[in-house]
Amino acid sequence: MVSLKTFLLLALCGVITTVSARCHPYFGPAGGTKCVQLPEYNGYQYATCLTDSYIQEKSKNKHACEDSPITEYCYYQCMYEVYDECDGPSVRGLCSCDPNDASKSLASASLVPLLEWCFSPEGNTCSWYKDCLQKRYPYPGSSAEHAVTLAKKFCNLFNDQKALLSTTGQNWVGAVSKCLQFSLVPILRPWESLDITCKSIKSLAFASQSECFAGLSYCTLSFRDQMKIFWTIKNELTDTFVDAMKGFWEVVFGCLKHSTEHVTDNKLALAKVVVKKQASMERSPDVLARQVADAVALKQKWATEGLLWYGFREKAETDSEFNVNIVLSQKSYFDLNAIYAPSLNLTKSVTSLGQTINSSLTCLQVNAVHVDVISMAACENVICESTFLEATTPPHPKCTGSSFQLSGLLVISVGMFRLILFQY
Repeated sequence: MVSLKTFLLLALCGVITTVSARCHPYFGPAGGTKCVQLPEYNGYQYATCLTDSYIQEKSKNKHACEDSPITEYCYYQCMYEVYDECDGPSVRGLCSCDPNDASKSLASASLVPLLEWCFSPEGNTCSWYKDCLQKRYPYPGSSAEHAVTLAKKFCNLFNDQKALLSTTGQNWVGAVSKCLQFSLVPILRPWESLDITCKSIKSLAFASQSECFAGLSYCTLSFRDQMKIFWTIKNELTDTFVDAMKGFWEVVFGCLKHSTEHVTDNKLALAKVVVKKQASMERSPDVLARQVADAVALKQKWATEGLLWYGFREKAETDSEFNVNIVLSQKSYFDLNAIYAPSLNLTKSVTSLGQTINSSLTCLQVNAVHVDVISMAACENVICESTFLEATTPPHPKCTGSSFQLSGLLVISVGMFRLILFQY
């Protein structure tokens, strides 16, 4: 019979401690589970043997093992860890268990075994995602992988490049990295493993991003730290991670609304590009917005010039239009991975885009689809309270005209003139 003791902490919460071999107060091991009933609850719940340091970090110092810090391991009740509830009376969700039900124990025994540290990580060990989470739940190429990747990028940023941020920025990235990892640790518990799917991992990862960003306000960082963090992570993610970046950008954009930075400060610029709407665009509008921005960047050779860009959708004024906002910045200012990048004039870059649209950029190839360009406007700041340049494409030809292949000829239209380059 395992001896269980409870005690009171801040917020009147107690954590189980035991001297049994399944969770020794000094040797653990972490990860062992037990179905227990506590006086505060009217049902049985799972509890996991974890390190005292993990419990304190996970609960933001609201919970700890009895006799902490002398006691290094103890059982952590599911209702505390998952719901932060310590006073009962009901045990709910996956926390509920039956000590006489052997089926779940057998199912748990079939799970891929993990090293002890996986269950009580420090929060800044980036290999946890590969050695623990992905080992238990392989999900290559799935939506779950895309959602978790942002958390991995934060972890790598903290470990590899924190010296390039201010002290406040370093603390913020470190705290977010821990928060994101700790939010995912509970899905390694056996009772969670019985009900987990790629979809649920994705949902949990996205929910934790919103919670961690909100709880550790991004807007309190300096403008320079905000931009360094955003652009460095964005520049490492491919097109398949649109959903992950969208949530992060919404946090960033919310902070930028209160920023005093101006396009003439040469830190940020915003171009609003309008293209002709196609029915297929509504299926994945956020993906299309990024792809339109990438197509514009390719035409303008922004990457080779040392520019950073991010495209996001804005609600169009008419049903026939699809609006894409493109935020521009400089690698030399904000990309921590850029070894060398030239300093540029952002006003000149967006003006060049306007001139190109006004003269020749009438059609974009977006993911094998030809999209008509209608117009663009360059904004004074990222909120776009006013514009300093507007441009529209020549009325003809568009993609539906002779801008691409016709009868074996590759034709490029410039203004009202057509130049045949070569014949196939």
